[in-house]
Amino acid sequence: MAEDKPLKDIPTALVSRAPFFIFGSRGLLGRDRRARILVTADTLIDCRRGMNALPGHVDVVAIDLDSTADQPNFLDDLRELCGSKKVICLASANLPDHAAALCDLPVAALLGKADLHYALHLVIAAVTDYETRLITPAVKPLLREGSLLHNEAHTIAPRRLHPDLSERQEQVVMLRVFVGLDNPDIGDELQLSDYTIREHVSTAYKALAAKNELEVFEAISDWWWTTRFARALLG
Repeated sequence: MAEDKPLKDIPTALVSRAPFFIFGSRGLLGRDRRARILVTADTLIDCRRGMNALPGHVDVVAIDLDSTADQPNFLDDLRELCGSKKVICLASANLPDHAAALCDLPVAALLGKADLHYALHLVIAAVTDYETRLITPAVKPLLREGSLLHNEAHTIAPRRLHPDLSERQEQVVMLRVFVGLDNPDIGDELQLSDYTIREHVSTAYKALAAKNELEVFEAISDWWWTTRFARALLG
């Protein structure tokens, strides 16, 4: 993100019953200089217990709606959580239902996973630094007119390919740097040879003038902040 942004740590909790969501989020946020995962939990109740057991505090709770919204009393527990934390809700399935259920709750963000891509760390920073509400483009038309999110939330811009990378190079970099997969797993996912993956990574490093994976992560994060978030937040 931009160098003039404050670098205060952001204590964060993750709530999901999906192992890959936790794995991917840990890989992504582990690269970030600010978000610090202090609690992971399967349910909102377990999350609250985990937070209460900490000597410090948690500022942001990111919730995977795809694996948690069917829990008993979920909306009541979520409403209570919103009173003290910045709550980020993410989903890929049943977005219309989630938009209808959450549009008047004071959540910090309601996000379609496909729209968001690998930018959860930037959402966490944005809702913390700017005291704002965020939605993704797929959510916007689903919100009831006049609802809290309809009136107050800013829409994150769609992802744009970094001008110095090809689509395939960015795909490889996302899986390698942002998710934390190794080359064999990337090869299985994209049907690429180990040699081709290494070539894509090497080319991406040169294109971004990066010496290591952290510099690649920060270069792409800065691009996304400028093209996706700054416009939404600053106009």
